[in-house]
Amino acid sequence: MGRWLVPALERQGVEVVGIDAGTHGWSRLPWAARYHARRWWYSPATTKHDLALQRDLLRPGWVSDLHWDLGLRQRRARSAEAQSQAAGLDTVLYLTANALPRRRPDGLRQVAYVDATWMSQTRERIPGGPGRFPDHLVEEGVAYERDAFAGLDHVFAQAQWVEAEVAALGVPHDRISSVGTGLRNRDRDPDGGAEPGRVLVVAKDVAAERGVPLALEALPRARAERPDLQLVIVGDDRYPRWYSGVPGVEAHGRLTPDEVDEQIVRASLLLNLSACQTWGTINVEAMNLRTPVVALDRFAIPEITDGGRLGFVVPDSDPVLVAKVLVDALADPARLRQVGEQARASVRARFSWDGMASAILEVLDRPADAGPPGTTSS
Repeated sequence: MGRWLVPALERQGVEVVGIDAGTHGWSRLPWAARYHARRWWYSPATTKHDLALQRDLLRPGWVSDLHWDLGLRQRRARSAEAQSQAAGLDTVLYLTANALPRRRPDGLRQVAYVDATWMSQTRERIPGGPGRFPDHLVEEGVAYERDAFAGLDHVFAQAQWVEAEVAALGVPHDRISSVGTGLRNRDRDPDGGAEPGRVLVVAKDVAAERGVPLALEALPRARAERPDLQLVIVGDDRYPRWYSGVPGVEAHGRLTPDEVDEQIVRASLLLNLSACQTWGTINVEAMNLRTPVVALDRFAIPEITDGGRLGFVVPDSDPVLVAKVLVDALADPARLRQVGEQARASVRARFSWDGMASAILEVLDRPADAGPPGTTSS
């Protein structure tokens, strides 16, 4: 996020000072251990799954926050506050909710870009579905976020559903704006190349959370009606070993962003069956490359696809429904091309880093706020 948003802000004359409030490497271990010990007490089976997700916790460069320890959030918040005050700045733009302070610091104007809430993440993350997180941990997190959002001057929501959830936590509507996101591959303009029946799944290294099991369950049903359908799974060096022997599956390991784009261009469809991906940057990137998306009716998908007009929406996590949507979508190549063109035009009109920066600065420059001399990203 920061690597694209910061230059966009700077192009509009804003001085941006980066604040790193994260914890890295072995310093994460005590916080993860504390969190998982509490999880284990209430739910050993699901904690085992969480630990499997965090196998890369100490890998250099690993940045995902799959542990949700509130003590770690408070530590990050104190770090961001101290660094901001030491730099003599009066405005903090948080680019993660995982560093928001529970209590508003004195002398700092605070705004945040939010792509999800604690409530939504704990409610929807799979496997296990609703209730997989113990109720008391969900309640603790929601209470923390309610207090943290109350101390913000403004919340910039990634999507309309996030705006609604933040409002449900008590933030007035006039202090929330939906600003979307940008396009990493905006400059790419592929000239055809889609292969009939080729369906791409970009799973990174979290196959279960990206819906690969559901895709594999739907595959033989879809191939019964469309024998040329080929499921291409990319993102982890173990995938060729895991999936290459499955009929109708082509598997690739970890790819560079450009290599992912090449796979998207070759695909007739991008299949994203994640039940917990709150936005899915890969969705808008595929649409920008004229590849229509098939996705579950969750979170931002209705907004991104304009209610299914710019893609194909699966109403539920049912392999029969997934297979039906895939077969129907592939049945009309002319319609696929039309949807792809419309999708590209739409995301290019709606999403850009410069547009997002302008929307943020429009709020920060309001006279009533006196206009900050600089913006800090955390």
